[in-house]
Amino acid sequence: DLDEVINGALSVLALEARAKGLELRSEIDPKVCTGLCGDPGRLRQVLTNLLNNAVKFTEQGEVVLRILPQEETSSAVSLIDGISGSQAALRFEVKDTGIGLSEDARGRIFEAFNQADQSTTRRYGGTGLGLTISLQLVKMMHGKIGVESEPGKGSLFWFTARFEKHAAGKAALAKQKPLPLGRVLLADGNATDREILRAELTALGMRCTSAASGEEALQFLCGAIADEDPYALAMIDMQMPGMNGVELARTIKNDHLTKGTRV
Repeated sequence: DLDEVINGALSVLALEARAKGLELRSEIDPKVCTGLCGDPGRLRQVLTNLLNNAVKFTEQGEVVLRILPQEETSSAVSLIDGISGSQAALRFEVKDTGIGLSEDARGRIFEAFNQADQSTTRRYGGTGLGLTISLQLVKMMHGKIGVESEPGKGSLFWFTARFEKHAAGKAALAKQKPLPLGRVLLADGNATDREILRAELTALGMRCTSAASGEEALQFLCGAIADEDPYALAMIDMQMPGMNGVELARTIKNDHLTKGTRV
């Protein structure tokens, strides 16, 4: 089960990420089949290695794990050749807001015990054998691995892998039915969280609008009522810049125009 593998890898780094004040997130594209046949141990080790390095070299911000159907990624079209309907080619991405890598470091990063420079290694430690091992494991899963990065702008490590689809997984995916259409407002100060929820709800057939603050959410709510197309539901994060979630929910329920919106 892909969900179990992902949750297992994230749980290993959860405490360290929390201690550093980092947001550790995952996002699975709704079109990804999570019932797969393959070696979960190999996949978990690669994910853990990439997440470990991302957390290690990130002092603030977030680390995001994304899983996408490989068919939608133009950079690895060759991997799709020969894939039948019973197979799934996936792309895994680990994106961080850390120190980033120079062009020279990117060229050597999958060599054993390499890192950007000696000063970085003294401060953070090297990448050890993790990335070298990951390279070999990805090859065993009929995939490729790479990195996109700039100094000071974080890094995006990615790899692809090919799996057989499990019959139960395909059946579960086929049984999913969209929810009745409705309009939802997402209010969350974290852009990654907003995008994850927006994608999931859109896949369920709901119309979604996102707001980055409580003030912006109120503007959207009142504007929708004026346009006679009100929101049926407001999903609110408790911690937002300016007006927090509790204050926003209270304002919605106390205003005669917006009090009909479910929160």
